[in-house]
Amino acid sequence: MGIKVKQLERQLLNPKIVITDWSGVFGDDRMPVYEANMGILEAHGKSRFPFEEWLSRTTATPIEFLANHGVVGDRDVLFEEYRVHTARQKAMA
Repeated sequence: MGIKVKQLERQLLNPKIVITDWSGVFGDDRMPVYEANMGILEAHGKSRFPFEEWLSRTTATPIEFLANHGVVGDRDVLFEEYRVHTARQKAMA
């Protein structure tokens, strides 16, 4: 048993791969992202909806999420709007 523990310790101290979330950090940034998404929807005349509902509706990119909720436009402009809203929410957190 002692040999297996030492092997496990060695593997934990010398990882070959580390997996993080999409933003590359270990943390839960769902609430700032949710608030940013809701802020953009509101800025475009769309209604907010609850966090739990957002979790089931969210997508891999903010552009896809916004398009699914009727907010379309220039991708660069929308990404900048998302960046500003997200930075504001993270600063408030």
